[in-house]
Amino acid sequence: MRRYLIPAAIVLLAACTSNTPDAGDSAAPAATGPAPGTTEWKIQTISSAAPSTIGANATIIDWNDSLKAPGTELRKGTNGWTCMPLQAPPAGGYTTPNETAAWCADSSAMAWADAYLKKTTPRITGLGVAYMLHGDLGVSNTDPFAMAATADNDWVTTGPHIMIMPMDPKRIEHITTDHRTGGPYLMWKGTPYAHIMIPVAAEHH
Repeated sequence: MRRYLIPAAIVLLAACTSNTPDAGDSAAPAATGPAPGTTEWKIQTISSAAPSTIGANATIIDWNDSLKAPGTELRKGTNGWTCMPLQAPPAGGYTTPNETAAWCADSSAMAWADAYLKKTTPRITGLGVAYMLHGDLGVSNTDPFAMAATADNDWVTTGPHIMIMPMDPKRIEHITTDHRTGGPYLMWKGTPYAHIMIPVAAEHH
Protein backbone atom coordinates (compact mmCIF):
# COMPACT_ATOMS: atom_id res chain seq x y z
CA MET A 1 0.00 0.00 0.00
CA ARG A 2 2.57 2.50 1.09
CA ARG A 3 5.07 1.59 -1.43
CA TYR A 4 1.78 6.84 -5.36
CA LEU A 5 2.65 7.58 -13.81
CA ILE A 6 1.47 10.50 -15.40
CA PRO A 7 -0.26 9.09 -18.50
CA ALA A 8 2.23 8.95 -21.39
CA ALA A 9 1.68 11.51 -24.14
CA ILE A 10 1.33 10.26 -27.71
CA VAL A 11 3.84 12.10 -29.89
CA LEU A 12 3.29 12.18 -33.66
CA LEU A 13 6.49 12.75 -35.72
CA ALA A 14 5.72 14.02 -39.22
CA ALA A 15 8.35 13.58 -41.93
CA CYS A 16 9.31 16.85 -43.52
CA THR A 17 11.03 17.46 -46.87
CA SER A 18 11.29 20.99 -48.14
CA ASN A 19 10.42 22.40 -44.73
CA THR A 20 13.13 20.48 -42.86
CA PRO A 21 15.15 23.10 -40.90
CA ASP A 22 18.82 23.50 -41.59
CA ALA A 23 21.29 22.31 -38.99
CA GLY A 24 21.98 25.92 -38.12
CA ASP A 25 18.39 26.71 -37.25
CA SER A 26 17.64 27.30 -33.57
CA ALA A 27 16.37 24.34 -31.58
CA ALA A 28 12.72 24.05 -30.54
CA PRO A 29 11.97 25.64 -27.17
CA ALA A 30 12.22 23.33 -24.18
CA ALA A 31 9.03 22.04 -22.59
CA THR A 32 7.76 24.24 -19.82
CA GLY A 33 6.41 23.21 -16.47
CA PRO A 34 7.17 23.36 -12.76
CA ALA A 35 10.72 22.39 -11.81
CA PRO A 36 10.93 19.00 -10.03
CA GLY A 37 10.81 19.36 -6.28
CA THR A 38 9.04 22.72 -6.23
CA THR A 39 5.70 23.10 -4.48
CA GLU A 40 3.95 23.52 -7.84
CA TRP A 41 5.59 20.33 -9.15
CA LYS A 42 4.61 18.40 -6.04
CA ILE A 43 0.98 19.49 -6.29
CA GLN A 44 0.84 18.62 -9.99
CA THR A 45 2.62 15.30 -9.57
CA ILE A 46 0.96 14.06 -6.39
CA SER A 47 -2.52 14.99 -7.59
CA SER A 48 -1.91 13.10 -10.86
CA ALA A 49 -1.83 9.84 -8.91
CA ALA A 50 -5.60 9.90 -9.56
CA PRO A 51 -7.65 10.83 -12.63
CA SER A 52 -7.66 14.58 -13.18
CA THR A 53 -11.35 14.84 -12.28
CA ILE A 54 -10.41 13.70 -8.76
CA GLY A 55 -6.89 15.10 -8.37
CA ALA A 56 -7.86 18.62 -9.44
CA ASN A 57 -9.96 19.15 -6.30
CA ALA A 58 -8.24 16.85 -3.80
CA THR A 59 -6.34 17.88 -0.70
CA ILE A 60 -2.60 17.57 -1.37
CA ILE A 61 -0.28 16.53 1.46
CA ASP A 62 3.52 16.68 1.21
CA TRP A 63 5.82 14.14 2.83
CA ASN A 64 6.77 15.17 6.33
CA ASP A 65 7.19 11.79 7.97
CA SER A 66 3.56 11.66 6.91
CA LEU A 67 3.27 7.98 7.67
CA LYS A 68 3.98 8.82 11.31
CA ALA A 69 2.56 12.31 11.67
CA PRO A 70 0.42 14.68 9.58
CA GLY A 71 2.29 15.94 6.55
CA THR A 72 2.40 19.50 5.28
CA GLU A 73 -0.79 20.53 3.53
CA LEU A 74 0.11 22.02 0.15
CA ARG A 75 -3.47 22.60 -0.97
CA LYS A 76 -6.85 22.29 0.68
CA GLY A 77 -9.28 20.22 -1.35
CA THR A 78 -13.04 20.29 -1.70
CA ASN A 79 -14.03 16.78 -2.84
CA GLY A 80 -13.16 14.60 0.16
CA TRP A 81 -10.14 12.97 -1.50
CA THR A 82 -6.57 13.19 -0.20
CA CYS A 83 -3.42 12.74 -2.28
CA MET A 84 -0.02 12.23 -0.68
CA PRO A 85 3.33 10.48 -1.20
CA LEU A 86 3.73 7.08 0.39
CA GLN A 87 7.48 7.08 -0.11
CA ALA A 88 10.01 9.31 1.65
CA PRO A 89 11.96 11.47 -0.81
CA PRO A 90 15.40 10.22 -1.83
CA ALA A 91 18.49 12.28 -1.14
CA GLY A 92 18.12 15.48 -3.13
CA GLY A 93 14.32 15.26 -3.20
CA TYR A 94 11.83 13.83 -5.67
CA THR A 95 12.76 14.12 -9.34
CA THR A 96 10.25 11.75 -10.97
CA PRO A 97 6.58 10.96 -10.28
CA ASN A 98 7.38 7.30 -9.61
CA GLU A 99 9.65 8.23 -6.71
CA THR A 100 6.70 9.68 -4.80
CA ALA A 101 4.67 6.44 -4.91
CA ALA A 102 1.76 8.84 -4.42
CA TRP A 103 -1.78 7.75 -3.74
CA CYS A 104 -5.14 9.54 -3.85
CA ALA A 105 -7.67 8.07 -1.46
CA ASP A 106 -11.27 8.66 -0.46
CA SER A 107 -12.24 9.10 3.18
CA SER A 108 -12.81 5.37 3.78
CA ALA A 109 -9.42 4.45 2.32
CA MET A 110 -7.78 7.12 4.48
CA ALA A 111 -9.47 5.67 7.57
CA TRP A 112 -8.25 2.21 6.51
CA ALA A 113 -4.71 3.59 6.13
CA ASP A 114 -4.88 5.23 9.55
CA ALA A 115 -5.75 1.86 11.13
CA TYR A 116 -2.93 0.21 9.19
CA LEU A 117 -0.40 2.75 10.46
CA LYS A 118 -1.62 2.27 14.02
CA LYS A 119 -1.65 -1.53 13.55
CA THR A 120 -5.29 -1.68 14.56
CA THR A 121 -8.23 -3.33 12.79
CA PRO A 122 -9.83 -1.02 10.19
CA ARG A 123 -13.41 -0.11 11.04
CA ILE A 124 -14.59 1.57 7.87
CA THR A 125 -18.26 2.22 7.14
CA GLY A 126 -17.98 2.25 3.36
CA LEU A 127 -15.95 0.74 0.55
CA GLY A 128 -12.52 2.39 0.37
CA VAL A 129 -11.02 3.38 -2.98
CA ALA A 130 -7.52 4.65 -3.74
CA TYR A 131 -5.62 5.37 -6.95
CA MET A 132 -1.88 4.90 -7.41
CA LEU A 133 -1.37 5.86 -11.04
CA HIS A 134 2.37 6.35 -10.55
CA GLY A 135 2.67 2.78 -9.31
CA ASP A 136 4.46 1.67 -6.18
CA LEU A 137 8.06 0.85 -5.35
CA GLY A 138 7.52 -2.65 -4.05
CA VAL A 139 5.76 -4.35 -1.15
CA SER A 140 5.34 -7.84 0.27
CA ASN A 141 2.16 -9.52 -0.88
CA THR A 142 1.95 -11.53 2.36
CA ASP A 143 3.35 -9.36 5.17
CA PRO A 144 1.69 -5.93 5.57
CA PHE A 145 4.64 -4.56 7.51
CA ALA A 146 7.61 -5.97 5.61
CA MET A 147 10.11 -3.31 4.60
CA ALA A 148 12.20 -5.30 2.11
CA ALA A 149 12.08 -8.42 -0.03
CA THR A 150 12.93 -11.78 1.52
CA ALA A 151 13.03 -15.30 0.14
CA ASP A 152 9.48 -16.03 1.28
CA ASN A 153 7.47 -12.79 1.49
CA ASP A 154 6.36 -12.66 -2.19
CA TRP A 155 7.68 -9.17 -2.95
CA VAL A 156 5.83 -7.48 -5.80
CA THR A 157 6.13 -4.15 -7.60
CA THR A 158 2.93 -2.96 -9.22
CA GLY A 159 2.62 -0.27 -11.86
CA PRO A 160 -0.44 2.02 -12.10
CA HIS A 161 -3.29 0.51 -10.14
CA ILE A 162 -6.47 1.03 -8.14
CA MET A 163 -6.93 -0.31 -4.61
CA ILE A 164 -10.26 -1.44 -3.14
CA MET A 165 -10.58 -1.78 0.64
CA PRO A 166 -13.66 -3.73 1.78
CA MET A 167 -15.53 -3.26 5.01
CA ASP A 168 -15.18 -7.01 5.62
CA PRO A 169 -11.96 -8.62 4.31
CA LYS A 170 -13.61 -12.05 4.45
CA ARG A 171 -15.84 -11.03 1.54
CA ILE A 172 -12.87 -10.98 -0.84
CA GLU A 173 -10.99 -14.11 0.27
CA HIS A 174 -11.96 -15.92 -2.96
CA ILE A 175 -9.86 -13.56 -5.11
CA THR A 176 -6.53 -14.93 -6.29
CA THR A 177 -3.32 -13.72 -4.71
CA ASP A 178 -1.44 -14.33 -7.97
CA HIS A 179 -0.08 -10.96 -9.06
CA ARG A 180 1.55 -12.32 -12.21
CA THR A 181 -1.58 -12.62 -14.34
CA GLY A 182 -1.96 -8.90 -15.04
CA GLY A 183 -5.46 -8.98 -13.53
CA PRO A 184 -6.87 -8.04 -10.13
CA TYR A 185 -5.33 -9.83 -7.17
CA LEU A 186 -5.67 -9.99 -3.40
CA MET A 187 -2.99 -8.44 -1.26
CA TRP A 188 -2.36 -9.34 2.40
CA LYS A 189 -4.87 -12.19 2.47
CA GLY A 190 -5.81 -13.42 5.92
CA THR A 191 -5.01 -10.09 7.61
CA PRO A 192 -7.30 -7.20 8.61
CA TYR A 193 -5.67 -5.19 5.82
CA ALA A 194 -6.56 -7.47 2.90
CA HIS A 195 -7.51 -5.45 -0.16
CA ILE A 196 -7.87 -5.79 -3.92
CA MET A 197 -5.19 -4.53 -6.29
CA ILE A 198 -6.41 -3.72 -9.81
CA PRO A 199 -3.59 -3.03 -12.31
CA VAL A 200 -4.65 -0.53 -14.97
CA ALA A 201 -1.61 -0.57 -17.28
CA ALA A 202 1.03 -2.91 -18.66
CA GLU A 203 3.64 -1.78 -16.15
CA HIS A 204 2.38 -4.38 -13.64
CA HIS A 205 5.15 -6.87 -12.72
